[in-house]
Amino acid sequence: MSTSMLTSVSTASGRMTSTQKLDRIRHLLGDDLARLPRLDDGEKRLLAAGDEEGWRVTLHLPARGDALRREGRAWQVCRYHWIKSKALLMREWLEDGEVSQSEAVLTGVIALHPEWLTQGPLQEQAEPAWDSTALPGLLRLRVTLTDVWEEGRAEDQTAQPHRAREFRMILPVAGGGGGA
Repeated sequence: MSTSMLTSVSTASGRMTSTQKLDRIRHLLGDDLARLPRLDDGEKRLLAAGDEEGWRVTLHLPARGDALRREGRAWQVCRYHWIKSKALLMREWLEDGEVSQSEAVLTGVIALHPEWLTQGPLQEQAEPAWDSTALPGLLRLRVTLTDVWEEGRAEDQTAQPHRAREFRMILPVAGGGGGA
């Protein structure tokens, strides 16, 4: 299995402004959430977990690209992982449960607060999971981003509130049709 890992986060965000970082989140995470299919196969397609150390969402997406189709895989597993202590948002691709490719999407992600919006009540679970027919319709995301490139710990950034901005966005899930 080939593994491509990023060894440094120094190039992940360059000198992006907070608005540019927000656009990057909207583009990557938003596109992946929108790709989730609504199939009647009972498979878990979206798993989310979070604690005081960070947040993680795992997506089971239809495969993209000729190489994936040639290999006979119909699905890809993509995981976004926000690491609070590093103020870092990672995107990982998994093969057979192991990370095959990893990239630092953004640095300077001070806070990330997700809220999954469904048509019905959200069951209180340690790790919410949805199958293809009962996906939430939207992800409401509140995120605090720095305006400058940072490699350090989140605590170092929160001491400079004038250098961080809070944003709110709503991202559709599987076309935003809501749960079953």
